[in-house]
Amino acid sequence: MERIKLIFKSLYSIDAIYKLRKAPFWMTFIAAVILGIIQMAPFTLLFLQVDTYRWDQNIWELNEEYQELMMMKLSNDCTILGGSLSCSEFHEFKLGENVIIQFNGENDNVLDGISFEENFFVFTHQGQPYQLSYQSLEGIDFSELQTKEDGYDILFRTIAYELRNTLALSFILGTYQTGIFSFLVFTFVITSFSMLFKFGNSNFPKFKEALNIIIFSSILPIFIALIVGIFNPALTLLIYNVGTPLRAYCVYRKKFVSEFKR
Repeated sequence: MERIKLIFKSLYSIDAIYKLRKAPFWMTFIAAVILGIIQMAPFTLLFLQVDTYRWDQNIWELNEEYQELMMMKLSNDCTILGGSLSCSEFHEFKLGENVIIQFNGENDNVLDGISFEENFFVFTHQGQPYQLSYQSLEGIDFSELQTKEDGYDILFRTIAYELRNTLALSFILGTYQTGIFSFLVFTFVITSFSMLFKFGNSNFPKFKEALNIIIFSSILPIFIALIVGIFNPALTLLIYNVGTPLRAYCVYRKKFVSEFKR
């Protein structure tokens, strides 16, 4: 219980971080996992705040020329009614080097693209297919879309909305896994480099102690990064990557160098 209190005190107390240098491994590991998750919170909040993520623009990079080409080549006798595609003939065309749009195809050999099937459509990204319902596309008339100036945006905003609901959980879990892994890697790298100062310095902390100091020194930078990251997620990692070593160095200067001089 005393160590739990020290963890909270480490937000503002260098003495608390110093005392936590001898914390058990299980406590240090749990703290690292939690901090890794908190570190990535601004990115997940950003994803949840965005109505739709436009894969066609950000990943496929379909420019205006390809957008116009797609609208010209859409199957103009197809409508989505009652959760089903009205047409039954096979139709396929390609946009750029890799993006394939299919109607009534089997989605074979599609690395990136969309396949409109009878009762669902399949979004494929880098060979990974995602089967989605026509719920958000209900009432879409492809021939009517071709006559609208914003027909392309109407279609892809709707697809992106349906896709967002499907990928939200996997994106969030993947983001947190990345955060935990990057936190652990960064911590071990910084700790390993800090061991270079141990040569000729008998007062320098051992590897386990240095690891604990760096992990608990990161609490303040991570919470600052969390607050700032809500407004500007791009600064989150910068604050953490710079703030953590600086705070750990302050602990070293105050608790190890000062004591050595005494």
